[in-house]
Amino acid sequence: MQKRNRNFGVDAGFFQLLRAPIAPEGLMAARVFGSLAQAALHPHITIYGLAAGARYCAVVGEIVVPFRTASPRPATEARSTLIVSGIQTLRANGLYDRYVDLLSPRLRQEIMSLVAGVWIPSELALEHYRTMDRLQLSKSAIEAIGAEVAERGSKTVLGRGSAGSKHDRTPWGRLVLAHRNLDNNWRGSDMMIMKEGPSEATFVWAGQPCASVPYFVTSWGAFLRSRVAGVCTTANHRVVHEQCSATTIVIHLSWV
Repeated sequence: MQKRNRNFGVDAGFFQLLRAPIAPEGLMAARVFGSLAQAALHPHITIYGLAAGARYCAVVGEIVVPFRTASPRPATEARSTLIVSGIQTLRANGLYDRYVDLLSPRLRQEIMSLVAGVWIPSELALEHYRTMDRLQLSKSAIEAIGAEVAERGSKTVLGRGSAGSKHDRTPWGRLVLAHRNLDNNWRGSDMMIMKEGPSEATFVWAGQPCASVPYFVTSWGAFLRSRVAGVCTTANHRVVHEQCSATTIVIHLSWV
């Protein structure tokens, strides 16, 4: 694990960042990495980063899973299994016909013809989630769908490669597999997980174009909560809207 006071080059400017909202783009990265020098090593925080008005102290904890690269590209492809699983859930909930009617005519046939396990352009994933958003479901319904997708054991971002393994017995054991499972299901984007306490984490997903879709953000939060809840007594999540952007999702998780 990386601790900010050991590896982040904390200097006098750090304490000023703790007290003031961050507006300049250059400081958007600094509030994650502790100094402008460290921020320069991670320019993607500026490009895909957190909302400019967020405070440094509200974002940074102990880095458990760091961003892997200084210049990650946005997600360009997704596993079709993500969409196929979502469509199966729609069928189970009697929403499929409405969904088909709301799909873009240009992409409708392509989405309806998807089979699981292949790479598809992120444009198709984005259209799927935008269409889900156009269904105008309640928050509770969206979260129920996200939890159902997780329960199905789908090969989504935290599903593949972890179920049943020796690492899959605690919330932290599931969370630290984020990079491996991201690579299995998305090409592009990056993830970081910060430990805010023994049973508390902040999960950041940067470079994700679907972050611009409210349905996706809500469903993703419920998916994460469901994954954690499977190995604890109870789990809660909160979308940290003030730290999100059109390409970044920030979720706070806690459990007992």
